[in-house]
Amino acid sequence: MDFGAALIDWTTEAERALSAASWEPTDIEQWRKEWQTGHAQLWQFNGQSQGYLLTRVEVTEDQRREWVLVAGAGINARPVLRWAKDMARRCGFHSLRTHIKRPGLRRMYEAQGWQLAEQVMKVEINGRQVEKQQ
Repeated sequence: MDFGAALIDWTTEAERALSAASWEPTDIEQWRKEWQTGHAQLWQFNGQSQGYLLTRVEVTEDQRREWVLVAGAGINARPVLRWAKDMARRCGFHSLRTHIKRPGLRRMYEAQGWQLAEQVMKVEINGRQVEKQQ
């Protein structure tokens, strides 16, 4: 099966797709600004996988380059994860990082060698909702 990945400009189609991956209503606006200022990259996948991935480069506390998978939306993510790991290796990154909510995604990432590196906890200040992220 074929697989294609390309950097693209921000589109309304990509924005609609990525909105499904957003955790907060303000995420899309923040992501668009990060892309506009060159702090994030938007990828489109075709063929075996179909969808979008927003990435950015960060530097860890120990001054190592890390490629962050900010948000993704589409179908058949396994080839995208393999591609991201290969791309990170070829570009000299020391690590890949992402935050996920769905337990099924965690199993898929772990099957490809990812490990739990942090836990995120959240509380809404107005008391409406409490989330625990593992």
